[in-house]
Amino acid sequence: MLVLLDFLQGGLKKITEHWIDAHHGEIETKTQAKFRELTGTQKKRSKGGLSFDLPAGKKLARMFKDYQSEHFEAADFATGHSRAGRKVKEYPEWVVALMLECSKAHREGREKTIISGFVDLEGKLLEENARRAKADPGHEDIKVSQSKYRRFVGAMPSAVTLATRKGRAEMIRNMQSGIGEMVARMIGEVIQIDECQMPLHVFIEQTGLHRVVGERTMNQLRKGAENGTIGKVWILVAIDVASGEVLAFHIARSQNANDTLELIRRLVSDKTKLAREAGCRHLPPPPIRPFQIVMDTGSGLWNRHVPTAILSLDAMFRFGRTKTPTDKAFIERFFATLGSDVFKALHGHSGAGPGRQTDYDGQDMAAMTIAQVEKYLWWYFTDCLPFKTTQRKGGWGIQRKELFDRLADMYGILPPLSRREVRKAIGLRVTRTVTKMGIEAFRMPFQGDHKFRLWCQSR
Repeated sequence: MLVLLDFLQGGLKKITEHWIDAHHGEIETKTQAKFRELTGTQKKRSKGGLSFDLPAGKKLARMFKDYQSEHFEAADFATGHSRAGRKVKEYPEWVVALMLECSKAHREGREKTIISGFVDLEGKLLEENARRAKADPGHEDIKVSQSKYRRFVGAMPSAVTLATRKGRAEMIRNMQSGIGEMVARMIGEVIQIDECQMPLHVFIEQTGLHRVVGERTMNQLRKGAENGTIGKVWILVAIDVASGEVLAFHIARSQNANDTLELIRRLVSDKTKLAREAGCRHLPPPPIRPFQIVMDTGSGLWNRHVPTAILSLDAMFRFGRTKTPTDKAFIERFFATLGSDVFKALHGHSGAGPGRQTDYDGQDMAAMTIAQVEKYLWWYFTDCLPFKTTQRKGGWGIQRKELFDRLADMYGILPPLSRREVRKAIGLRVTRTVTKMGIEAFRMPFQGDHKFRLWCQSR
């Protein structure tokens, strides 16, 4: 384009198709020279140099005409049919409102195809144009082509997120059998919970601490991880399907119902105090009242206590199939990168081994306690992960926290449960200590089990 502009400035009156065909070789030579001038490269004598394949006269003349337009967009040259230089058509507000109304079913997942909404739009436009023509004799009918309608719907953020990742054949079977497909529009509509196993020997290898603790200790940790639950840490996570935000987490030493209940308790309770004690600078997610919880059949989830607690919260639960990660695809995909992200967040880990970062202390890291690991996880889930960009459908590369806030403004959040309702449904987490006066809980010593139960029921 710059070469053709030079010809115009040199005295040429007009760039035409016939003129380009007649001077195609000269244009190509000057284009190569202009490219070398702009990139600072020299001309090579070998035949293996860079070659330019200029378009024919008709196409190049049309591209130059688009280039001279005030609405020129260079990115449009990369498309199959160039729209560079064309003014983007703008519709009145009432037409945009009709397009939003007709595309709502598709954006919310209730309609799989776009064409049904376009047919509905054509009928509504016909009626609205007739009504406006009666009121205003100078009204001109407005039409929307199918391609522009598809482009409009494709640019709109999706209002629904599928809670599973199943094939089309399986989805059709579920529809025919009446099971249906789970979708999530608002925060807390579908929450997936699961537990992630984190062996200690993998933790040490990823952080480079295997060079500090020695090979003998590493072999013992590997053997213990293979034989039982020794040397393992379990991370329980509750993730929201609509926004992809981690709503709560909990660290456990084993798989049991009490740890799962603690995860649900954190999900529906205020976590601000715990985040402040861990040194977080930002606020954690607010208390979320779940509508439906999806989980698998692990030993900490498949029991009598967890479903009873979920039903006591006036929520529904649904079990995923064994060894079928597509039933809860979002949390399984999250666990695929959780370990590596947490390892990178640990003190002293720079990807090049220990000792490469300031104030690295391998001995302290080797003796890391569960409380220290939980502190790092609080930092990751509160100060790090919400501010990472997301590539989810409808997210358009914005930060996770922005997507969470946008969905909360659009659809709202269910009113949180009161502390009394949470205690009645799930109970309290009791920390017991043995003293000279007996067992002490809630800063009150007591002996026997009967009086303590009566005191808890009165709270």
